[in-house]
Amino acid sequence: MKRFKKVFAVLLTLAMVLGMSITTFAAGSATITVNGLPTDREIKLEYVKVIEADQTTSTGWAFSSPEIQMIYINAFKAAEAADINATDAAATDRNSEAAQNVIKQLISIAKGEVSDTTGTNSTEIAQALSDVRNSDNVTFTEMSGNGQQVTEAGVYAIKATEKTPEGEVLKYTFNTMAAYVGFGEVKDEEGNVTGSYPTLMDTSVTAKMSEITFDKSEDDLDDVVGVGDIVDFTIKVTVPYVEAGRPLTEKTFFIYDEVQGGEYTALDTATIKMGDTDLKATEENGGYGAAIVATDNNTKFSIDLSNLINTANTNAGKEVIVSYKVKVTGTQTIDNKAYAGHKDDSYDDAHYGKDDEKLYTGIITVTKTDEGTTPLENAGFEVTINDEIVYFTKTEAGVYQRVVTEDVPDDVKTALDQAAEKNSTNISELEVEKDNVTYVRQVFTKADGTIKLNGLDVGTYKITEKTAPEGYSINENIEDVTLEVKEGENGEKEEGTGNLVAIENIAGERTVQDTKLSALPSTGGIGTTIFTIGGCAIIIVAAGLFFASRRKSAK
Repeated sequence: MKRFKKVFAVLLTLAMVLGMSITTFAAGSATITVNGLPTDREIKLEYVKVIEADQTTSTGWAFSSPEIQMIYINAFKAAEAADINATDAAATDRNSEAAQNVIKQLISIAKGEVSDTTGTNSTEIAQALSDVRNSDNVTFTEMSGNGQQVTEAGVYAIKATEKTPEGEVLKYTFNTMAAYVGFGEVKDEEGNVTGSYPTLMDTSVTAKMSEITFDKSEDDLDDVVGVGDIVDFTIKVTVPYVEAGRPLTEKTFFIYDEVQGGEYTALDTATIKMGDTDLKATEENGGYGAAIVATDNNTKFSIDLSNLINTANTNAGKEVIVSYKVKVTGTQTIDNKAYAGHKDDSYDDAHYGKDDEKLYTGIITVTKTDEGTTPLENAGFEVTINDEIVYFTKTEAGVYQRVVTEDVPDDVKTALDQAAEKNSTNISELEVEKDNVTYVRQVFTKADGTIKLNGLDVGTYKITEKTAPEGYSINENIEDVTLEVKEGENGEKEEGTGNLVAIENIAGERTVQDTKLSALPSTGGIGTTIFTIGGCAIIIVAAGLFFASRRKSAK
């Protein structure tokens, strides 16, 4: 009987050992596959086992290393429902209460026993996976393609990284994924078990990613503007996914903008929105307190949206829209660059996208000559469009920049208009200086006979000569100059909209010839001298007759 009890005890012990070792004897291997990866970029996949089977623990599972165990315990400490109160010493024990409580929480979540939105939820899991990814003490192994074979059950952390082509900005960001490889039965289509049990089962996870999009646009249909025009610009950018464990510098999210040939106007009315949320509003009013900060003489601005980045990444993938206005001040190309990235990123180093919008202005060159090709200086012209006078500022001799009527000071405009009404040819009256700016209504050719008129919008301009050079007549038959966008020349069809848009500055030219003033032709008569002498003789004779008649009357 004693021998029988001993044999029974040995068999029981053997059964327990076999039961505890069942995971070790599991047949075959399993394949981990990641679904939903983008196909337009090469994605690098890496993995590391974070939880493994361990029959010596209360749950049958344990963290695969002390470093990973500490990461999970720290991530779950903040969750009241997790009841994690571990000392550092206990945290290194695979079967410690703290470690096993975390695994119990994970099992409960996997079974659906704990809500994924309250208590211990995906926030803590995301935090733990993110910290695993960023730990210097955890080594990931690159997957052999998208289909990694593993031979042990457990939970595997998988990280995806975009291999960004040289010269391009990051397009996708990924959160760290967790794939559970468990046991099951291999069955055929009829439900019959065809493989040994237990067998490691293939598993797949779907990539959770955020596509970083960035777009900048303006409302001018043909991309041609004039100085003084107000252009509405819009920036659209996707809030990126930023893992909780990333360095502080990578948790910053800024929008930057810079304009050449223009300046921001009415920035206080600019809007920053994410859906229906006004991001400029304070936190108390449902916003994030975002503000547009202008610098560099109102030609650059930045917006700090770092508050949109949080541990749970609740805003990741949402679109932020910024709308603002730019006043055109330049005379050639207006270049508006915008980009999104970390704090202090440059345009070239933008992490979350960039875009560049160019607008162009029209230029008219007038050349004044005599009847041949000799240039004429100081010929004065007025320019009108739609019967309205175009005012200019003089930048140098023969070079002028359009200025909208509303930007001409009232007293200056009055002086210029009064000089025009009395047909003045006095340049001192036709050029009025104020605040170091010279305003004109009449433009004059320089020594080479040319005038360059900058900053014009498309349209038909009437050139009227008002002041002819000394010794020359006014040309009253000057053909109008039309500035327009022409496909194949200075414009092309815009992809997406089909609009005909400019690809360079729009130029127009006109040559004006004047004729010399000739001397008055001779009449062929004897001149005025004989008539003067005859007139004097008649007066003398008349005077003599007058005095003679008075003497005769006196007698």
